[in-house]
Amino acid sequence: MSKPETIHYPNLFEIQDMISKYPIPKGMTTYTLANKYIDYWSKAKRQNGYGRKGYRDSSQQKVYDAENAAIREVKNIKCKVTRAKLETLTSDGYMEWKDVERFFKKVSKSATYQKLCKKNKESKYISQKANVSFSPVLKKLQGHRCAGMAYGNGVMKINPISGMSKPTILHEFAHLCGNMNHDWSFRADYLKLCSMFIGKEFAKLTKKEYAKRKLKTTFSEKKIKTVEQWFVSYKKMAMLRKAKRV
Repeated sequence: MSKPETIHYPNLFEIQDMISKYPIPKGMTTYTLANKYIDYWSKAKRQNGYGRKGYRDSSQQKVYDAENAAIREVKNIKCKVTRAKLETLTSDGYMEWKDVERFFKKVSKSATYQKLCKKNKESKYISQKANVSFSPVLKKLQGHRCAGMAYGNGVMKINPISGMSKPTILHEFAHLCGNMNHDWSFRADYLKLCSMFIGKEFAKLTKKEYAKRKLKTTFSEKKIKTVEQWFVSYKKMAMLRKAKRV
């Protein structure tokens, strides 16, 4: 298992010393600029660590919309064999509870799910590693309008009225393997689970719906600028803002 990354925060006084070597914009001080760089560094580091700019689950509704759209799109698939295989997904309550239990056990014990858990446990990009559940537990969700819910203690609850479908169960598995929000990592893992346990065509449909809503399934680490690089770009932006005001 890889060791967690050691984070070395920028030293305020060292940054002030670096900035003092350059012409300071009017009305600014080395102290103010050094603090601005530290703010920039902290935000960039957080984004690299979590794959998003903040902590809010801002893509939740878009993810729901995309996944539901993919299920509806099943009806438009021309291949009769594929359509027959996937149409069961569109029926709420299609699976009996014993089928849900069987499918849950199959996925939780699979190499695919276990690999996703291991990947997320070791990844520096996943923000909630403590919520990786190698041995999840299934329970019924009573008295709640949600189709399914995943909990940090490894429990998955499925609504016996509206949640007994493979997409719902796999959605919750994508949470339990280490993604308690609906970020790029959740979406990537959901697609892998769908591809394995429903079919590649359904995974492609879902990915297409994600793309329509500008929901990414990959993440490129942002290169953090040095103090010198940041200072040059900051001065350029300051000059542009000044020119606009004139």
